[in-house]
Amino acid sequence: MKNSIPIKHGAVITAGLINFALAFIWYGPLFGEAWSKGAEVVDAKTPPLWATITSFVIGLISCYGIAFLLKWTHQTGWNNGIKLGLFVSVVFLLQVVIGPWLFAGRWLLFVVNMPYFAITVIIAGAIIGAYQK
Repeated sequence: MKNSIPIKHGAVITAGLINFALAFIWYGPLFGEAWSKGAEVVDAKTPPLWATITSFVIGLISCYGIAFLLKWTHQTGWNNGIKLGLFVSVVFLLQVVIGPWLFAGRWLLFVVNMPYFAITVIIAGAIIGAYQK
């Protein structure tokens, strides 16, 4: 059975840009100080350009991953995108993000990072799912 659900590249790029903007706000004015404390960063500086670009590219790859998961599971619509985002958050991201808390006692890092990662994949799922029909 051929899957005829197209990947809407504009929706993927839009989700990537929104998530990148959210990271700027999340790790800046909202929780930048808490993140620095949790990550034990003594002198927080503006990241170098290469790190910023790499972060955006990796986020875009993640958005394409969400798009492909929606396509492979034959799911469309913002509500199915949100469900997929929640699934990815619990099944995949939680395992990765919880490690510093469990093994290094960095609970504050977990408290700042996990909601951000969950929100970004949920937003990506909603945007991409809404346009993938």
